[in-house]
Amino acid sequence: MVNTSTNEPVMNNLEEISPDDFSLVWSHLRNLVDFDTVEIPNDIALTGTALGMFPVNSFHPIYLEVPRNRKKQDISGRANFRGPNSTNRIDWRFIRVVSLPIYKVANSSMSIDCFKSLFQSWRNSLIPEDIPCLALAINLTGRYCDEREGQYAVVLLVWPDNATRLLELDWFEGPLEDCITPEWYIRSSEWLSFETAFIKLKNICSNSPFLKNPIFSMFLNPSCLGSGFQGEKAETNSSCWEYEWIYYDQADLIKDLELILEKIEQILVV
Repeated sequence: MVNTSTNEPVMNNLEEISPDDFSLVWSHLRNLVDFDTVEIPNDIALTGTALGMFPVNSFHPIYLEVPRNRKKQDISGRANFRGPNSTNRIDWRFIRVVSLPIYKVANSSMSIDCFKSLFQSWRNSLIPEDIPCLALAINLTGRYCDEREGQYAVVLLVWPDNATRLLELDWFEGPLEDCITPEWYIRSSEWLSFETAFIKLKNICSNSPFLKNPIFSMFLNPSCLGSGFQGEKAETNSSCWEYEWIYYDQADLIKDLELILEKIEQILVV
């Protein structure tokens, strides 16, 4: 279900960057760090970062962008007289796209204490502050009118200082039967404490699915935190999301969500 497309949308010119964005530009320049020099204790290593993407099945990638007004949309799929070449020129602002860490884990059953040590040392390392230490995503896929495919995704981004942000995506197959021209809507929360994000995410996932014949998936970064999940584990081709856990029963998803949120709560340094 993860997007593996290599098609890149149009990037902004420097002239389009406002003064408010310069701090973000500098933040991304700091991401040009030599990750080989980043020392992290125990059996886990940070080998780099990748531009974050929503874990959805889409012809073109949909990035984890934090829009200036916390909302972004593309409804070009409604214009069924337009071809694929004119519908994929999305105005992505890459300086506002969240990069996710790429971990290399020696032991897939690392203890909670190992992660505590990792995130405690995060603040004093060379890791740029704008990179979250942990990410969790939920995807809901189903059908809506005329049996077209619809998807909903929510991504929880977590930083070592207990700061979090939620990014949501509504994705709907467009009138063209090619999956190239969907319409979608991104929403970003303000900064939240982990406790607030915990409640919001659980409420979102506990609501009745709005799509018919729903299938649920969970994604984790780092994926080793998913040890003990009940979902059907499958490998992906995404650099952001190594594995997904698939659920056909919403109750099983909720159980594993509560399990991982409890783990994260134990790990975070408050």
